Amino acid sequence: MSRHRVRLRLAKEQEARFISHLDLARALERAVRRAGLPVALSEGFHPLPKLALGPPLALGATSQAEYLDLELRQPVPPQEVAARVGAALPPGIRVLAAGVPEPDARALMAECAAADYVVRVVPAGGEPEWDGPRAVADLLAGEAWVVTRPVKGGGERQVDIRPHLLGLKYLGPDGDGHRLAMRVRTGSAGGARPEEYLPALGRFARVEVERTEVWLLRNGQLTAPLPRGRG
Repeated sequence: MSRHRVRLRLAKEQEARFISHLDLARALERAVRRAGLPVALSEGFHPLPKLALGPPLALGATSQAEYLDLELRQPVPPQEVAARVGAALPPGIRVLAAGVPEPDARALMAECAAADYVVRVVPAGGEPEWDGPRAVADLLAGEAWVVTRPVKGGGERQVDIRPHLLGLKYLGPDGDGHRLAMRVRTGSAGGARPEEYLPALGRFARVEVERTEVWLLRNGQLTAPLPRGRG
């Protein structure tokens, strides 16, 4: 049976920022069912729709770059899929674009290599005037940044996540805070979360994180799952 795949780019907005990755997957599965699309099903006693999500987003973060792949039994125009799924989504989740992945594309998580974020930070009270450009330069100049992570089954381990920081830029002040642009390695091969680097930059009373893009590694180059202007 031939495969007919459609890829959706989704926004996860303020109303939905505390929906976990698992709950997001369930919400999308329900929306696809309500949309009445001819989604291909897995085999076995309890067939499930063939859906694939991109990398998980930290709880509390927003996003303009959540991706969903659907496998259909018969072709449906991507824009029709977008309209039908979008009409069935809960508040705070929107379809931004739709298209068809490359014919040889693997699962999103298998190809995902990096993600871009905009991080808004508000320095903690009592701190001296925070020098964003200097803090960024100091972190980029450092050879290591070690964090403590829990280990499945109990315990902790030390991990140097400095190699996972692929880019960091100070964007400027924003009201009572400051904005940073960050690119970090992510995906099934391992990576880091933007929040893990913040202690190296200063003490903050409030942090807001938004994912702005996910990057796939194809033919040795980073490629957007749905290039702008397509779909």
